[in-house]
Amino acid sequence: MNAFESGYEMGANWVESDVKVTADGAFVLIHDETVDRTTDGAGTVSESSLSYIAGLDAGSWFDQK
Repeated sequence: MNAFESGYEMGANWVESDVKVTADGAFVLIHDETVDRTTDGAGTVSESSLSYIAGLDAGSWFDQK
């Protein structure tokens, strides 16, 4: 949501998001088929549980708080 809000504040006219389904049937917003490139984890979204994905670090280093 922070990325969407930042885009809006910067004047974006639209945003794109990709939805994937986890092994346990949850929907997550992620572009890649795997979590390898954008998180500190490894594996495919479709073979990972929501709890595993929710525990991954996907950019805490961007948070200035």
